Amino acid sequence: MKKEKIVGLIVIFGLVIVDLLSKSWIEANINLHQQVEIIPNFFWLTNIRNTGAAWSLFDGQVGFLTLVSLVASVVLLYVYLQDKQSKLANFALVLMIAGTIGNFADRLIFNYVRDFLSFNLFGYMFPVFNIADSLLVVGVFLLIVEVLIDEKRSHR
Repeated sequence: MKKEKIVGLIVIFGLVIVDLLSKSWIEANINLHQQVEIIPNFFWLTNIRNTGAAWSLFDGQVGFLTLVSLVASVVLLYVYLQDKQSKLANFALVLMIAGTIGNFADRLIFNYVRDFLSFNLFGYMFPVFNIADSLLVVGVFLLIVEVLIDEKRSHR
């Protein structure tokens, strides 16, 4: 296995630990459904439990979402371990794998995902999320950028 892949696996492990520790810290220090304002009218730490996916889609379908998370983690890891991706795609996959595993662990252990980051964006209360969710979003964004870059390269 290439050194870059091993480093990526270590980064995945570290990001999963950061995600799980942050969720545990919130649970230990903020009561369920309590909001702690960090930046007035903009950012709160909020301890909630989500039995669905993003925006509470598939609410209560924990078994299904746990299975989807497991399959996604395995597929993403398999793709990551191939030597066919660019550095940007590899980095995107590292973030996506860590995010998927972080939320998978919550679903497997607790039957819900622990969310705690809450933002008011221009009057819209964005759904509460966690670090794993952030890793997934950034990873998907970077993968889209990579696809667009590849698309542009292939049209030269």
